[in-house]
Amino acid sequence: MILGWTGAGFALILAGIAMRYEFFERFVTLISYLLIPISGAFVMVAWLPPQYQDLYLKVPFTHPIEMIRAGVFGEFVETHYDFGYPILVGAIMNIGGLLLIASARDRIETQ
Repeated sequence: MILGWTGAGFALILAGIAMRYEFFERFVTLISYLLIPISGAFVMVAWLPPQYQDLYLKVPFTHPIEMIRAGVFGEFVETHYDFGYPILVGAIMNIGGLLLIASARDRIETQ
């Protein structure tokens, strides 16, 4: 649920920017593909050197992935996550994305 929450907020922001700037639509796919390696799906936070772990945990998508990993593997793997951080960042992204979309409503053509 938390991963969906943050993902929906990020998608709303991308959609709001794409509504304002037509050329940005071409970058949405590129941004999505660039987020896959840093989302935490392929790399565990525990594998990183300690000086990079805090920087890696700034990405809100790594926390829900680590939570899923902790639920699946339990005490057998070392996981690092904060429950509140992705919820807060997701709320900020959802509100910001909805505001971007609401401010771009005059740019939408309907038939």
